[in-house]
Amino acid sequence: MPLTYELIVRNIGDTAGDAIIRFTPDPSGAWTQVAFGTAPNLGCNIGGAPGGADECTANLLPRQSVAMIITGRYVAAAATVSIVEAAEINNNRDGNPANNQATDTTLVLP
Repeated sequence: MPLTYELIVRNIGDTAGDAIIRFTPDPSGAWTQVAFGTAPNLGCNIGGAPGGADECTANLLPRQSVAMIITGRYVAAAATVSIVEAAEINNNRDGNPANNQATDTTLVLP
């Protein structure tokens, strides 16, 4: 059964900023990616970022967003695996730099 992850990054600041969106599958090899896309369409490093991650960058204007959509499958007999989704906004001179990045880990059980 395929799983789909959708990561949405939104610039909530008042100036433009460079967004980096990263999807890192578990290094065990239990994940097989079958589809990848972004909206809007971005040039991305698919599987070539550290840890085999997919990584996209975009300059986001205030209130603009971008989505990364990844579909894949886990090996049925695989052990518990972790997926890490991360997003950060750089070069954004907003008044609250503490909210410029987020990371979420998904635990998938066999």
